[in-house]
Amino acid sequence: MKYIYILENDRKFRDEMVEAIQKVDPQMAVRWFDSLELFAKWIKTVFHDGPAALCKGGFPLDPNLPENAPAANDQLVLVISKNEFLGAKHMALLRKTRDLFIGKGLCTKEDPTSLVITSFESPDFDIKLAEDRIINNVIFKPFDKLILQQHLTFAMSGRHPPSQYSVHNMKTSATIEMLKEVPVEAISDVGFTSVSNREITVGSLAKYYGEAFVSLKHRSMMAICLRCEPHATMPGHFLCSFSYFSADSYQISNIRKVVRRKDLKPTQYKWIPSVTRQPLHFALISTDEETTQHFKDLITKQFDNIHLHTFATLQALLFAADHELAKKDKSVDIASLPTLPPFFNAIFAEDAYF
Repeated sequence: MKYIYILENDRKFRDEMVEAIQKVDPQMAVRWFDSLELFAKWIKTVFHDGPAALCKGGFPLDPNLPENAPAANDQLVLVISKNEFLGAKHMALLRKTRDLFIGKGLCTKEDPTSLVITSFESPDFDIKLAEDRIINNVIFKPFDKLILQQHLTFAMSGRHPPSQYSVHNMKTSATIEMLKEVPVEAISDVGFTSVSNREITVGSLAKYYGEAFVSLKHRSMMAICLRCEPHATMPGHFLCSFSYFSADSYQISNIRKVVRRKDLKPTQYKWIPSVTRQPLHFALISTDEETTQHFKDLITKQFDNIHLHTFATLQALLFAADHELAKKDKSVDIASLPTLPPFFNAIFAEDAYF
């Protein structure tokens, strides 16, 4: 016989869970406990009786029906407990309890008893405490009956895929993002530094969410990793610096407001990397003469080792880079094509070209 134990002293919620279980598998034996003390008392019998204790735990759904006979192959499939009884703050006890179930034969190591926590959404409930592999799911009250039934279907299936679904698939397209909370040590209007427990590849691009990155059009910011080095005071962690990628004017304005808050303190982190003095070659593709001239003036004023090569179109750049390609166009004067460097350190272009 397969059993499900419910730890809940609210009859309404208990009845809703029983109803969902019976819709999923009517053959499942369900017993319930109205207190943690009663469950702890039953645990003591497990030490002596093993699987035979399953038919004696807590209360049956219908006391008028005859009790199930104990059997050596009885299994405890699922334990559902309200957070106040056996919940997110009792992780050590949950682990010991599951180990006991495995050791005494109430479940197998390959298919351990599933554990589901029920709780009300409140500031007192820390969902992070339940982010543990030992917890199959957290179901919030009041229950949505269809969602409750589906979550219990998954929990009762253990490590095996469920054979039926209450929530059916429908064809749609969506973007799924995996989020990870990271601490930010410093922030400026050009980038930020964060702490990572793993090394991040320099040049990698990722999306970041935060108060400072909100604008009228965006709720996130793309950033590229410029440097990753071992953290000076946190062994096993890395200090990573990022530069904003394609930040819009509203985001930059919002970041500057955050940076200038009175509760923030200056950091000693060196944002500007050591500048190489070797010649650098930049390419600018723009049809706007005013933009081109402004860019030239800016580069000339700030840097004396950057050579700027300008092109009115992307095709002009491609012809200069590949004379064989240019020969296919009879209107191109090969002799007038500019000489290009072996490579460009950076290419700036209007978004219409890419």
